[in-house]
Amino acid sequence: MFNNDEVHKRIFLLSAQDRDGLAAKVKSLQWGVIAARRSDNLVSRFIGAATSIAVIDLRNIDDEAFKEIYELSNFIETNGFALIAILHSDNEDMIATANKIGATHIIEANGSNDYWCANLQSALIIVERLQSSGSSNVIEERQSRTINNSWTFKRDSHIFEAGPSISQAIDHNFSKSQQKHIQSLYPKTQLLRYLSQYHRRLAISAFRRINIGDEQSAFPLSIGDRNYIHHIERDDIVIRGYLEEVSEYKSWRSYDILTGVRSGSFARNHLFNWRKSEDGPLNIILFGLRQLEDINKRFGRTYGNVLIQQAADRICSIFTEETKQKHFLARISGREFIYVSHSKNDWEQLQNIAEKVIDKLTQEYDINDEKFHISVRAVLNIAHEQEDGISALRRSSLALSDGMLNPNQLIIRADEPQLHHAQYDANIEQEMRQAVEQDQIQLVLQPQFDINDGRLMGAEALARWDHPRLGKLGADILFSVADRCDYRDIISQHIQNLALNICSKWPVALDDLRLSINVTPSQTQAQNFTDEFIKQVQDSGFNPHNLTIELTEENLITDIDIASNSLLRIKEKGIKIAIDDFGTGYSSLAYITELPIDYLKLDKAIIRNILRSEKDLTVLRSIIAMGKAVNAKIIAEGVETRDVLDLLSTEKCHIYQGYFGSKPLSTVKFEKFALRSN
Repeated sequence: MFNNDEVHKRIFLLSAQDRDGLAAKVKSLQWGVIAARRSDNLVSRFIGAATSIAVIDLRNIDDEAFKEIYELSNFIETNGFALIAILHSDNEDMIATANKIGATHIIEANGSNDYWCANLQSALIIVERLQSSGSSNVIEERQSRTINNSWTFKRDSHIFEAGPSISQAIDHNFSKSQQKHIQSLYPKTQLLRYLSQYHRRLAISAFRRINIGDEQSAFPLSIGDRNYIHHIERDDIVIRGYLEEVSEYKSWRSYDILTGVRSGSFARNHLFNWRKSEDGPLNIILFGLRQLEDINKRFGRTYGNVLIQQAADRICSIFTEETKQKHFLARISGREFIYVSHSKNDWEQLQNIAEKVIDKLTQEYDINDEKFHISVRAVLNIAHEQEDGISALRRSSLALSDGMLNPNQLIIRADEPQLHHAQYDANIEQEMRQAVEQDQIQLVLQPQFDINDGRLMGAEALARWDHPRLGKLGADILFSVADRCDYRDIISQHIQNLALNICSKWPVALDDLRLSINVTPSQTQAQNFTDEFIKQVQDSGFNPHNLTIELTEENLITDIDIASNSLLRIKEKGIKIAIDDFGTGYSSLAYITELPIDYLKLDKAIIRNILRSEKDLTVLRSIIAMGKAVNAKIIAEGVETRDVLDLLSTEKCHIYQGYFGSKPLSTVKFEKFALRSN
C-alpha cells in the first residue's frame, strides 16, 4: 500500500517532449510520479492520479494542450493545489505563459537535483498550508482513491497488498483458497485473473517491460463500466501499481502508449478499411530504425525506449511542417514507424519527406549523458490501382526487411517489380508450414577451401526450398519468410538434423572434412540449449571434432558470461565455434576476447567491394588483426573471382567459400566432388 508520505510526495507530470526522462529524474529524488504525454482529459486524470502537485512541461506544448492546461490551472487554483511549470529560464515567452496559467513555481528544465528537490518540497509546503486552511474540497477523495486503487508487491518477501477496489475485483473472480495459493507469486498472476483476453495481453506486455528493466509502464483497461490507465512503477525491491480513472477509453486503444503517436493496430485497421474511391490515394512511407537492438542490449531497454520516444517527436515535427493534408504517423512495431497520407504525392515528394526525416533521425541523441547515433531505412510506396491497403503495407514491410540488411541504400521504392518476387506471394507463409512435413526444405552443402593451396576443408550446411509452384528458393528468401511466420527455429533445427545425419554417413576417405551448421539466436537463448545440442550431435553419430557451429554476434551479446559458459561446454566435446557475418554487427574486440572462438567469418558484403573500396579493405584488415589477437582463423565467404582470392591470400586469410571454388551442391554431388578432390 502507499503510506501517507507516498501519497503526499507524489506529482502528476505532463511532458510531450521528455516524459520518461523527467519522470526518472523525479523518481531519483524519492518522489512518486504519474507521467503523461498526452493532454486530453487533464483535470480528470490529475484527480485520478491522487496527487496535489501538477508539473507541466511547457516546452513543445501545442494550442490544443493549452486549453486543457488552462482548465487544470483553474481547478488547481480553486482547490488549493500547486502547479509547477518546467521551461528554459532564458525563454521570456515561456515565463509569461507560466505566469498566465498561474504557476506557483517555475523550474528550469536543466536544473540540478537539489534545485528540483527544493522546488518540489516548497510546492508541497504550500499545498499543506492551503489544505490546512480548508480551501480544498477534493483532498479526501484524492487520498481515498490512492488507497482504494493501488497495490504493492515486495519482491524480497513476495508480499502482495491491494487496496479495497482492486481486492474486490480479485475476490469477485476467484475463491479465497485460490488467493492463498498464489499469494506469494508475481503480482500479475493475481491481477490478470480479472482481465479480459484483450486487456490481459496489454497487461502482460506492460509487465514484460518492467521485467526487462523499465522503471515505469502502463496499459489501458476497463473494469465494469469504468475506464482506467493502469500505471506500474518499479524500484529496488517494490513494484507498485495504481489505477488512474479516465473518462475516455477508446482513444487509448488507437494510440501507442510509449510514443503518443497512433498505434500499429490503428494503422492496420485504417489500411484494411481504406477505399480509394472514398478516401483518395494511398501513400506510405515506412521507417526502420537500425542499431536499436544494440542499444537495448548494451544499455538496457529503458534507453531504447527513450530513443524511440525522441525519434517519434522528431518525425512528428517534420510532418507538421511538411503538410497539413490528411495524414497520420503510427508506430507499427518496435522499431518501425509508418506515415500514411491520402494526398496526391508523387515519388519525388515522398523522397523529399523521407530525406528530411532521415536527416532528423540520424542526428545525435543524448540520453542520460550517453551519446547515440542510429541509421535509418525508409521505404516509399504509392498504392497501385487495384491494390488494397493491407497489400500495400505488406509490400512496404517486405521491402523494408530487405532494406534493413542493405548497408548502402537508405531509401527504397516498393514498386511494381517486387510483386512478382517469391517473397511477395500471398500464400507463401501458409505453405511454409507444410514444407518441412512434405520434405520441400532440403540440404545443400557449400564447399570451403584452404585459401593458400585450394585444398577442400569442409562444407557449410545451407537450406533450399524446393517449392512446388515457385521452383527452388534460396536461403535468403526462405529465412525471410520464416522470420515473418515465426518458423526460423523449426527450419534451422530441420537443417541441423539433416546435415548431422547425412554427413555422419560420409565414407572414411572424407573423415578429415569439417561440417559447419548454423544456429539461431533464439535457439542459443533456450534454457537447455547446450545439453540438447550435444545430445543431438551424439545421437547423429557425427564426429564432434569435425563439427563447427556458426553463430551471429546477435547470439552472444545478450549475456557474455552465459554465452561463454555455454560455448566452453560445447568446445569440451571437440566442437569448434565460428562467428558468422562478422563485421556487420557489434564487432567488439572487448567481448570476442572473452569467448572461446575458433573462426571469424567475414560477411560477403565486405568481400564484395574490397578491390574497389579502401574503406572495406581497411575493415578487412582490422578484422584479420582481431582474429590474430584472439587466435581465430578467418573465413571469407562470397569469393567469386581470382583477384579477390589473391588479395585475401595476401592479407593472410585462411579459408574461403564462394562460386570461385564451387557453388552449393546437393549432398550426393558434394560427396562425389569431395572424393574427386581428395
